[in-house]
Formats: sequence, C-alpha cells, structure tokens
Amino acid sequence: MKHPPHIALLQRILGYIETKTFEMEERESAVPVARYTDEACHRGEVESLFRRHPIAIAHAGQIPEPGGCLAHDLLGVPLFLVRDEGGTLRAFLNVCRHRGNRLVDTAADGKACRMKSLVCRYHNWTYALDGALRHVPLQEEAFPNLDRAARGLVALPVEVRHGLVWVVPDPRGTIDLDAHLAGIGVDLDVFGMNEQVFYQQRATRVRTNWKLIIDGFLEGYHIRRLHSATVAPFFTDGLAAGDRVGRNLRFAVARREIAEIIGQPEDTWDDRRHVSFAYFLFPNTIMVFHPDYTSHLGMFPQGTDETVFVHTMVIPCAPRTEEEDRHWQRSFELIEGGVFQKEDLRTAEAIQAGLRSGANEALTLGRVEYPIRWFHAILDEAMGEADRE
Repeated sequence: MKHPPHIALLQRILGYIETKTFEMEERESAVPVARYTDEACHRGEVESLFRRHPIAIAHAGQIPEPGGCLAHDLLGVPLFLVRDEGGTLRAFLNVCRHRGNRLVDTAADGKACRMKSLVCRYHNWTYALDGALRHVPLQEEAFPNLDRAARGLVALPVEVRHGLVWVVPDPRGTIDLDAHLAGIGVDLDVFGMNEQVFYQQRATRVRTNWKLIIDGFLEGYHIRRLHSATVAPFFTDGLAAGDRVGRNLRFAVARREIAEIIGQPEDTWDDRRHVSFAYFLFPNTIMVFHPDYTSHLGMFPQGTDETVFVHTMVIPCAPRTEEEDRHWQRSFELIEGGVFQKEDLRTAEAIQAGLRSGANEALTLGRVEYPIRWFHAILDEAMGEADRE
C-alpha cells in the first residue's frame, strides 16, 4: 500500500515540474556563525539535546542474538547494549559497580561481541546479561556487608522500534518514543526498517560542527554541483519537497526517473525509484533511503568543531552469494568513500575552517534551502523547552 505522505510529496514535485518552479520560502534566511563555533552553545546542546531525548544509536540487527553486546561511547557517557538470555535488548552504563572499570570494549566495525556474562577484568566482579550482580571474589572476606541486589549495573531507558535501538543516556531519564517520533515511525516501517539487516558500519572523526553535516543532508541545491563526480547524474536539479513532522523532517529529492511517472496513475509510482528520501530524526540522525538499501547516519558532537560521523548500512537481506556481497560492498564504498567522505564531510570541514575568519557573520540560506531553517528552529524550540524546565 502506498504511503499517503510519500504520495503527497511526489504530487508536489510533479506540480513543480508542471509549473517549472521549485518548492521555496518567500524569502531568504540565515544561520548565525556563532551557532557552529560558540562553546556555550555546544555545552547547551549536549545537555539539552543529547542527554534528554531518545537517540537512535544502532540498528536492531547489529545485536541479533542473546549474548550480543555492543559498546557505545559517543554520547558523553560510556554505555553498552546487550541482548539478554530471553532476547530482550537492554542498555546499561558501561561501568562496573565496584571500582568503575569498563566492562565491554568498543567495536570499530559496529559488530557485536558475544558474551555469556559480563566480567570486569579488574577484579572479576561478574554480572548476568540482565545486569544483576552474580559473583564477587572473596565477597565474605572483603565485602561482608555487600547487598548484591543493590549493586547491579545501572540501566538506561531503551526501546527497540522501527528497526532501530533508541537510548536516553541518562539513568534518571524516561523514554516516550511515540511522542518523540510524532508519527514518523510509520514511515520507517513503510521502508521496511524492521526487516532489513545490518551490513557494515564505519565511524569517522571529522573536524566540523555536527550541525554543518546535518545541514548538508537537508537540501538538494548542492547535489548537481558538489556531487558532480559521483551521484549527480541520478538526480534532477533542485526538485524537492519536504515536511515537518513534530521535531522530525521528511524530505524527498527527485531522481531522473521522476519523468517516468508524469501523467501516470499513482499505482505506478515507486517511492525509492522516482525520488530519494532523507529523514531528519531529532536530534542527530539522518536516514537516507537509497533505491535498494538504507544509510543510517549519526552525528555525535565531541566538541564545538569535532564530530564523530557514524554510517551504518542496512540491506534487505543478508548476502546469499559472493556476487551479492560484492554488490553491497561496491555500493557502500561509493556512498561512504566517494559521496560522504570525499564530498559531504570534506566540505563540512572546509566550512568549519572558515567560520572563525570573520568573512561571514551568518550563513545565508536560499529560498530552496528552507529545511535547514526548520532544523535550526527545531533545535531552538527544544533548547528553550529545556531552559524553561
């Protein structure tokens, strides 16, 4: 069944083709340079955006079986995900309750390790996969008053939905994913995120503000120019349409194949052949739905001008042959190495390097770049809400 919001976006784009115009705001706008360079702004974002709200930190397929563990260090607190013996996925602070040592090591490739229990290498305090403290060496001699029930691992709010793992990195926090997504989870289900499988992940430390990276995924104005050597031939120039859904954004960019459906009935339209969708999931996630696979992008600020960019590729099913595996590997290298690394991220670094020069007090947004203004307005709203509370 066709998804009505997708049909509506395609209808708008077809209307712009007919009238030979573009989706635009009435006037230009701007983003102050200080938003990308101010240390106080950065600290406020970390506390107001990255400590209070659900963050999509993994695809559920990265931890498919009981005993699977995956550490995550990019939210300012060490945490890990683990699927317990009953199959429930849990999140804990990656901190032993004895002397605070780390329990699970980070995997650079995003692949989960397998554990039967969680053992601290410092003194061998041992925890079950549900976080309960199970064994303390020399407990009677060294810790005669220890209450094991009170010294389990510290849990974090976590929920697995729409194929993604959402965590609030504050043990005192709560998670209300329905309110957070404001209905856009239906879109993720339409794209089959629950059925897709993890293929590959790469994390890159980039010398730029996290918001500059997200800005680049919220407009189609640059595609025919910046990506002229890679994906530009697949797209039209500037034909796009977008919606705001709560604090999230839905954005469609017309592909060359859009011409195939002019004057054709809606049941012939293909969401992923005729347009490419990019979604902003508040506060730091971009989902790009390519014709045959999905890129889940997480922007994790490590400083005012430093971000860890995590690209997770998920595909319809596990490769069944060597040729299928080579196809997905080529696709990953094209989008990750050619488009994201050499074009998008390199440009974001170049912009960041020039922000403190004084050349610009603000970055100008053209009338067709309106989703970027929406994005920054969303951040302002969320920051203001946090201040009031």
